[in-house]
Amino acid sequence: MDKRNIYHSPWIKFVKESLEQLGFAEYWINQSVLSPVHFQNIVKTRLKDQYIQFWNETLQSSNKYTNYRLFKDEFKFENYLKCLPRNLALSLCHYRCCNHKLPIEKGRFYCIERDNRTCHMCNSNVLGDEFHYIFECTYFKAERKKYIPDFYSRPNTLNLKQLFQSNDLDILLKLSIFVRKIMQNVN
Repeated sequence: MDKRNIYHSPWIKFVKESLEQLGFAEYWINQSVLSPVHFQNIVKTRLKDQYIQFWNETLQSSNKYTNYRLFKDEFKFENYLKCLPRNLALSLCHYRCCNHKLPIEKGRFYCIERDNRTCHMCNSNVLGDEFHYIFECTYFKAERKKYIPDFYSRPNTLNLKQLFQSNDLDILLKLSIFVRKIMQNVN
């Protein structure tokens, strides 16, 4: 009915355009599938692949995700979300996803130039980003020593990545407590 211009539906239009965008126009043209289960699986796989490609492009093209790209270099469920207590997992998630009030994000909200989003805790006049608070801010020196002793002595992006990608429950627990303390004090 759609092909013969008898009946037009937004849903039919959506299905047709979706199949075309996924590269499956032949299914629309032929109006048949040999195996509905197989068809469902290939559509699901293609949708996932396209989303992961979009996700990667978004990460690579945005300044906002500089540290996040270090924490998350692969599209997968993060272990810390299921092994940490909910409140600590949320704190770590907020920190990783730039959902916090550190100067780097608070300044973005208030349209402050990136170079002027400095740390006000240690007055070092350096960028108040996730890296600074985890490894450099003197205000958190005692907590750093207590919670991440094996990582802070040589602050670099590789240590930051290893810290946030750790599968060691003890490291993740201490890191999430430290991150929570940072966010409580910086707010």
